[in-house]
Amino acid sequence: MNEEGGWTYHAKGIWLSLPGEADIGPSVSVVGSSNYTKRAYGLDLEANAAIVTTDPVLMKRLKEEEEWLQEYAQAMTTEDYQKPERKVSWQVRAAMWIVTVLGGAL
Repeated sequence: MNEEGGWTYHAKGIWLSLPGEADIGPSVSVVGSSNYTKRAYGLDLEANAAIVTTDPVLMKRLKEEEEWLQEYAQAMTTEDYQKPERKVSWQVRAAMWIVTVLGGAL
């Protein structure tokens, strides 16, 4: 974890607590790939499922999952994207331009 050349992991999700549920936990959660971009839906296999519950035990578990994921999370800043390891090469930029221009013709 946080070692030079080490593995990284990114998690994303949606957890929704309705009014009065914040102390219990979210009653709605979306699990799965959770990539909500044009590229993801056009080129990748994405699958999601929505969980809607009134079960306080499950709501508590969903809250614990969200808290666990955020325990080591940190917000990205504009400066983070300026770091050399975040720069995208001209080859990737050219490839993405081609994909954008040709779209579904590939």
